[in-house]
Amino acid sequence: MQSWKETLEAGRKELPASLYESPWHLMAIMLFSIFLAETAMMGLLYLFLYLPSSHSLWHALDIRLIIFVFIPLLLIVFLFPPLVYFVLRPLRRNIAERRKVEEALSRQEKNFRSLAENSPDIIMRFDRQFRFIYVNPAFERKIAVLADSIIGKTGEEVGIMRTLSDAWEKEICLAFSTGQPALIETSYPVSGPSIFEARLVPEVAVDGSIPSVLVISRDITERKKGEAELRNSREQLRRLSRHLEKVREEERTRVAREIHDELGQVLATLAMETALLECDMPTERGDLHLKISSMRGFIDSAIKTVQRVSAELRPVMLDDLGLAAAIQWHVGDFQKRTGIRCDIRIGLKGEGPDRERSTALFRILQETLTNVLRHAEATRVSVRLSENAEGFVLQVSDNGRGITREEIAGRRSLGLLGMRERAGFWGGSVEIEGFARRGTTVKVVIPREVEQQPALSLWKASKAESRIQEPGAGSEKAELQKSTDAA
Repeated sequence: MQSWKETLEAGRKELPASLYESPWHLMAIMLFSIFLAETAMMGLLYLFLYLPSSHSLWHALDIRLIIFVFIPLLLIVFLFPPLVYFVLRPLRRNIAERRKVEEALSRQEKNFRSLAENSPDIIMRFDRQFRFIYVNPAFERKIAVLADSIIGKTGEEVGIMRTLSDAWEKEICLAFSTGQPALIETSYPVSGPSIFEARLVPEVAVDGSIPSVLVISRDITERKKGEAELRNSREQLRRLSRHLEKVREEERTRVAREIHDELGQVLATLAMETALLECDMPTERGDLHLKISSMRGFIDSAIKTVQRVSAELRPVMLDDLGLAAAIQWHVGDFQKRTGIRCDIRIGLKGEGPDRERSTALFRILQETLTNVLRHAEATRVSVRLSENAEGFVLQVSDNGRGITREEIAGRRSLGLLGMRERAGFWGGSVEIEGFARRGTTVKVVIPREVEQQPALSLWKASKAESRIQEPGAGSEKAELQKSTDAA
């Protein structure tokens, strides 16, 4: 707590300023000082007048001297200290503070103009009537209008397009009413289509009012053009990648068909011929029967290998029976080969996705199960295929060690990148969540229809949006013959 001396000192410093800031208090102090001075003078005059006439003062002083000299001097003596302390001293302090404030404002204004006049951005100030009160040289260079000819005028009076002027006034009015900065984009034909990004900053006065709004506008035409070119490039790369994936799937289908048809039929014929040869072989040639039996074992193993390679290249079920049957077959085969317990739940409402979307979901499932086998150290896997308002949803969860954030964002996670790309072909998404020692969940969503926003032209980039729908895959299913049972 402050001591009484500190409190008294603080009051002594603050009293003159508070009195000067309150004219009524100052007037009351001055009236009280005048009252004290008059009382003192009346007391002295009373004493003087009631002196005996024989007193020496009557002979030394003249009555006129008393009235015109002595009394005013007493009045000045009594009024001068309060006048100095309560009026002149705070007035001098206030004048000094105002000078400091004016000097600070002058320096700020000088710094502002130095920055504004050398800035490549357009800087403007508007009052509450939406009139220009300041523009920097960049405005003159960009808009080709002299600053002296627009100060004190509105945008419509200057000759700016009525639509643009109304939009500006609307945003400026909103900045005045809310007192919050705003960021907008506008287009203005400056030697061709140009796009500007403007930041509106309300300028708050000392009393809390907003007399003006500062607008800093930057020409972002080149940036928008670069963004449009980047979107075009990404879209072209995406289409190229999807085309390459489609070509690769078609090549897999063709190779799987040739392996199945050509090599499978040759092996099946060879198995039948071997069986006929064994039937015609005399029973007493046991050594030849053993060799033929061994050959039939090799042929059966080769047939199974052909079936497995053909199924891995392009599962027959995926084209013949659809995505649900292909997932059930692949997950069942994964469980047999690895010993990892798998739980499957399929809840498709209709026929399911088309051929290309089915291929994307199936390949993502293959990559996910491969990652589970290689990295997850899991003993149980849950596979869910459903359909909702978002589209087709494939969710794979395991009880392994859980993927880390570093592994998700790692440069070597090419399998995860491929999964995202496959889903991205159709406007889908891949969400991967890992929990330490509690497993990993991969959720894939692919919509039924793809809507893509192409890269817009430079002028239309800030004015319009258009969407195009990618044509559905829907190509004819390639019928693959089933392998011949040689047994």
